[in-house]
This record gives sequence, C-alpha cells and structure tokens, in this order.
Amino acid sequence: MVSSFTPNAKFEKPAQGDYPGGWANVTNNTFDLIDANINAITSVDITGSSDYTLTSLNGVADEARAATIVIKGTPTTQLSVLLPNSIEHNYAVRSKVTNSNWVVVNNVAKTGAGVTCAPGEQFYFNTDGVRCRKLGVVPKGTVMFWSGTTGNIPAGWEALSAAYGKVISAQTSVGDYPGTSSSVSIGSAGSHNHTGNTGNTTLTLAQIPSHAHGVTSYTGLGAAQGSLNTFVTPTAPTTATTSVGGDGPHNHTINSDGTHTHPIGITVGNPDSYGLIPIRKAT
Repeated sequence: MVSSFTPNAKFEKPAQGDYPGGWANVTNNTFDLIDANINAITSVDITGSSDYTLTSLNGVADEARAATIVIKGTPTTQLSVLLPNSIEHNYAVRSKVTNSNWVVVNNVAKTGAGVTCAPGEQFYFNTDGVRCRKLGVVPKGTVMFWSGTTGNIPAGWEALSAAYGKVISAQTSVGDYPGTSSSVSIGSAGSHNHTGNTGNTTLTLAQIPSHAHGVTSYTGLGAAQGSLNTFVTPTAPTTATTSVGGDGPHNHTINSDGTHTHPIGITVGNPDSYGLIPIRKAT
C-alpha cells in the first residue's frame, strides 16, 4: 500500500495495512511535523539578487510548514520569498535584512500581488494557495501619524497628502537648546479671531510719560494781624521735582487680518520633536 499526504501541512496518512508493528515511527514523526507547523521558526537568507523559494516536502521536515518566517541577509534589490502553490497556511513574517530593501512574500506562481515587508517590519498573513494577504487588525480608512518618511510608509498605507491634498501642516522643529520656542502660524487660509479683553499690563518707568511734580515751598510767615493772630498768604511754589518717565511705548496688539502666532515654550527635559506624516489605511 502507498501512503498519501495532507494537502497543506504534508502530514503522512498511511494506507490500510502499512507499517504493521511500526506505527510508532510514523506517528512520532507526524507529531514532530505538527509541532513545527504550529511553533517552528524558519530563517531564510536572501543575500544576493535571486528570489528564495521555501522547501515543501511530503512527510519530512521542510521550510514552508513553519509558523514564522524570518528573512535575513543583504538583498541587492527587492526580492521575493516564495511559498508553494496550492497550500493554505497562516504565517508570521519578520524582515531582518541589513539594508533598506523591501521583500515581497508570495506564492511561486505570483498570481497575486503578494505582501511587502519593510526592513524591521513584522506581521501576520495567510495564503490561500493563490495569493497572500495580510491579516490586519487596523480597519481600512484608519488615519494615523507616521514618524518616518513618505518613502518608507508601510505597505497598505498612503499619505493623506497623496489621497486628498495637504490637510495638516505644522512646524515641529523646536531647536536644540532649552528656552527656545517654536510657533504654529495660522495664515490667511486659516485666519481667525479671539474675542474678549486683553490682559493687564504693568508699565515700567521707561514706559510712563515723562513728567514732574511741583513742590509748594513756604519762604516764611507774615506778622500777626490783630488779635486773631492770622498770617499772610504763603508764597507761590518756587521749585519742582526732576522729570521721570521715558515716554516708551507698550502694545496690546492683535493683527488686523486675524493672523497671529502662538508661541510654544520649550523647557529642560522636554523630548525631541518629530515630523509626523498623516497616513491612511488604504487596503
């Protein structure tokens, strides 16, 4: 009799009458393959310029039945890691390539687009034997911020600027030293007004008008007048204080067109700032 094999994990199915008295060997081997199918990690090196095809064998250890694929090496260009055609399997994949090249995971026939994996990226995906699809937990249409560049936005995402035009613009660089500040400017397209009272301002000596204070000086008293002992009227002021005040200006200003800035103070201990790109889950 001839054994057959399961279509996906390639476990042996002995025919009736096979292995008389020797079932332990085939059973133990199958358990090992089941364990690999659930838990094993396959590392593949894609250094060079050629695609890498995972081995897929009946009833013995191979690469394609592993639960996780770790991609290593230094590919000279974007390469593919290829899975056997016609098998269904769930995988986790992680790219640990040592340069900036992305990797595509696909079936050998490449009938579908496959899934792309950026350096350092990891995710779950499945194959139905024809094409591969990411098992995403982020719904299509989700908007998030990306701290990288437009050139390395993850596969399946797109910059909002590409989809809808420029929708968010902010200056995020705040300098290298504590005490510096940055502003987010609102131009004519986003001009607006604040209503209410301006705050109180305490004027400095340099800001108050220059002025002096007169001082009344009495040069003496007149002689007594009759029995009432009245006195003559004192003389007029003859001196004054020195002038103080610098006539300096002060302002409570709101621009006439409503445009203005809001300073952002930076203190010791604040983290570095990041330039963020709004991105949208597209697939």
